[in-house]
Amino acid sequence: LAQLWGRRKGNRKTMTYQKMARALRNYSRTGEIHKVKRKLTYRFDEKTLRGLQGDSNTL
Repeated sequence: LAQLWGRRKGNRKTMTYQKMARALRNYSRTGEIHKVKRKLTYRFDEKTLRGLQGDSNTL
């Protein structure tokens, strides 16, 4: 999942679990994702999800 997300974001370096965990914390602070009560589960907010759907061809 981390590698797929790294490709989606256009990262030049390999996305690791540690880097992805830090990114999730940052996205949570900015409101792009929200933590769900289940362990290690997040949900995109509506605005971010619409933006990702428009770019679905980039994967």
